[in-house]
Amino acid sequence: MTNENDLDGLLQHARQTAHTPAPALIERVLSDAYALQSPGQPVLRQAAPSPSLLSRLVRGLGGALGLAGLTTAALAGVGIGFYDPPALAAWTQTLTPSSAIDTVELIPDLDVFMDES
Repeated sequence: MTNENDLDGLLQHARQTAHTPAPALIERVLSDAYALQSPGQPVLRQAAPSPSLLSRLVRGLGGALGLAGLTTAALAGVGIGFYDPPALAAWTQTLTPSSAIDTVELIPDLDVFMDES
């Protein structure tokens, strides 16, 4: 049996001696590697794809933040136009008097069709 001192001595000896392979071995390994290596292919660089119409439109509007602001403003306009808050109705009445604009009822009441007579 060996003790720890023998192993330490072997490892110390291995660290101190330089182990280089024989030049003939290196030459044989490299010649085999070059024989198995495929010939070099030229690197083809592909042109970057042109940006799509949607990405150019978003970039023109200011990017994602600009598109988010525009969407928010559009949805707010649709909401105000659909719900017609009373404060907005009073404000528009002062700007445009009701005598100048006729009111058109686009969705009439169903009372006309539900007469019992």
